[in-house]
Amino acid sequence: MNIKMIAGLLSWALVAPLAAAEAVDRSLPLGNANEVRIDIPRGKISLIGTQGDEISVQGELDEDTEAFEFAQEGDAVVVKLRLPDSWYRSNNGNNDKGAKLTIYYPQSAPLQFDTVAADVRAQRLGPAQLGNVSGDFHLKDGSAELKASTVSGDISAQDLSGELALVSVSGDIEGRALSGTLRLETVSGDIELRDATGSALTLETVSGDAELAMAAPSQLRGRTVSGELTVQLERIPGEAEVALESVSGDILLAVAGEIDAQIRAETGPGGRVRNDVSDQTPQRGKYVSNESLDITLGQGGGSVRLNTVSGDLRLKK
Repeated sequence: MNIKMIAGLLSWALVAPLAAAEAVDRSLPLGNANEVRIDIPRGKISLIGTQGDEISVQGELDEDTEAFEFAQEGDAVVVKLRLPDSWYRSNNGNNDKGAKLTIYYPQSAPLQFDTVAADVRAQRLGPAQLGNVSGDFHLKDGSAELKASTVSGDISAQDLSGELALVSVSGDIEGRALSGTLRLETVSGDIELRDATGSALTLETVSGDAELAMAAPSQLRGRTVSGELTVQLERIPGEAEVALESVSGDILLAVAGEIDAQIRAETGPGGRVRNDVSDQTPQRGKYVSNESLDITLGQGGGSVRLNTVSGDLRLKK
């Protein structure tokens, strides 16, 4: 039997329809492929990066599996589970059913993972793009360029470093011990980030609340429309750049220790500035009920800007 015939039979075996809830335990070498693509509509999925060069799929397939593909396609190794078309048309986001799989893959290979309603736990991540609709992401331990996005699912992330982007529309985002270039963004979901470090950090939300606690920022940007923005810092060093802004949401900047910065806080009509870091009193507009505050603390090396249209701004020690 020649090599082409063997390859053809193997490919057929990997994409042929499988029995419902069938157990699977398969492996393939990464070979000359340079990325891993995974598409599993629903279930409970564990993704684990390894130092090896093999992709391994273990566990139980979805009870409604129509076809399961595990093969190299061009420059990628593909893991794909297909459900009947009727499920995609009527999917209500219920992921109580579905595949229960653990997938090991080479951490150094870029990963693209897509799902509709799976809850995903991932650890030892390398470079990755993760997409979800209604399921949650639980991410732990990795160092690379990573983007995770959901529509209504929540995202929790811990011990990640690199260029990180976590995005959800209506779900919440919770981060612990993240470092590098960080971007956390929601529309109506809340954001909570603690023990963060890094060269640049951005928090954005429309109507959700955002809360940040960290030691000392280098470059920090926070934006909200109507949500509340709370930032707790241990200190503000002379090289820091901090810019926090809202439309109608309130902003609180609390600093426990030393501040070495020029601070400007400014509101539009209806907004207020409360200064608890010095004795200086905010200035009120003569003809418009806006308020502003300009102070220099320490050597004034850093830059802090707080701005709102109609919300309240508070500086607190």
